[in-house]
Amino acid sequence: MMTDFLEELMPALSKIQVLIEKYRQNKNIVHYVYLGIKNEDIFEYGFNCEVFFSKVSDIINSTKEWDKVDNNIYTLYSTATPTVFVEDNKTDNKLYKRVILHEYTFSYKNTPFDFQYLVFEYSEISQEAMINLTEELDELGKYTIDNFYLRASCVGLYQCEAVRDTCIEVEQGLLVKIHGINDNVNNSMYVAHDFLLRLRDIINLCEEIKNGKIDCISEYNNNIN
Repeated sequence: MMTDFLEELMPALSKIQVLIEKYRQNKNIVHYVYLGIKNEDIFEYGFNCEVFFSKVSDIINSTKEWDKVDNNIYTLYSTATPTVFVEDNKTDNKLYKRVILHEYTFSYKNTPFDFQYLVFEYSEISQEAMINLTEELDELGKYTIDNFYLRASCVGLYQCEAVRDTCIEVEQGLLVKIHGINDNVNNSMYVAHDFLLRLRDIINLCEEIKNGKIDCISEYNNNIN
């Protein structure tokens, strides 16, 4: 029986579980949670604190329990459509279109962070299609991600280099991803709970959570799916 912080996590868990179940058999769907801070109408990704990033990075890298560790390098571009992105992946030398199907932003009171849950549909595209999109593309940044896998979730520590007003800015952040959901024999509630516990554990490394409270403060759902 799941009891670990279930009541605290339920406002996010109830929404995420439904979408995990909905897309369970779709191999092109990826679920992400990003740490950040909601600042008025903008969600600012990343730790925004070198101390937090270093502390979490040291602990994650020293942990021996991971099922697998790898890394990923890609450049991400926005397009003329706000919910559509292009990923030029240097690790597998492929191009992908990412479409946001769902986006939920949650406040996490009495912690240093908020978090954003996104459901992307991925599809591989050709170099020709990339060239046709050139005039629409705007580079968002170059990402280097170290991935740490455990059961159905993957913790990603990333650094993003982006040019802002002719200066290079470096964003250090963390995401949690669900992987291998099609092969996972557990039910969707268990997977969603494990997914959010991984996120909570990491936030707790930065600052002990006392009386944490999660609220959904904004949402977007793509009506075509």
